[in-house]
Amino acid sequence: MRSGLASVIDNHGQTPLLNEVARELGALSARLTHVERLTERTLYVACAAYVYARAAAPARVDDTQLSDDITAAFQRQLSHAGDAS
Repeated sequence: MRSGLASVIDNHGQTPLLNEVARELGALSARLTHVERLTERTLYVACAAYVYARAAAPARVDDTQLSDDITAAFQRQLSHAGDAS
């Protein structure tokens, strides 16, 4: 995106409007990154709540197993969302 904006600015000269568009796109990108981090954190907390609730029903398992289950649930949800890493 940066190289695309740079080429438009280079081809048409620097205008205040293009500079403003570039600044706004940068701000929007930063906000989107923040929202993505918040969304992933919310998903992780929801997965943790699910796993702890599930663990509360039968005999308690150790924290390592719970942590592994939380991570597995989180990865499953990311996969369902089409954003598995």
